[in-house]
Amino acid sequence: MPTTNTTALEALVRRCFKCKCEKHLDDFPRNKYKALGRLHICRQCKADMDRINRARSGYYKAKQPSKSKLQSIVRSAVCKAVKSGSLIKLPCLVCGSTRVEAHHPAYSLPLDVVWLCPEHHHQVHLEHKQYAKQ
Repeated sequence: MPTTNTTALEALVRRCFKCKCEKHLDDFPRNKYKALGRLHICRQCKADMDRINRARSGYYKAKQPSKSKLQSIVRSAVCKAVKSGSLIKLPCLVCGSTRVEAHHPAYSLPLDVVWLCPEHHHQVHLEHKQYAKQ
């Protein structure tokens, strides 16, 4: 707050804690918990700090979906394709059963599936786990 020795213009000036420049009070972001209702760093310094912190935290990095998220997306694509008729369920590749599940050899090709009955589908996954352990 201005004292009797300072002018009204000096009361509207504040020094930035980061860059040490004296700037107009409007150049400081509002914060009702701070003195004068403003932050102690100017808008430009705050923007620079926020940019650095976002880069450090990976805020804007394009993240690969997790395996479970990718599986969910692919399963959903297969269901939609079956309902729309663009993907047709075939009998089990091993035994010929008509009660089948879609097996994805690679999730990068969502509609490239092998139709297997639940028993053979389970067998394929067990074999894959055993192969991965070796």
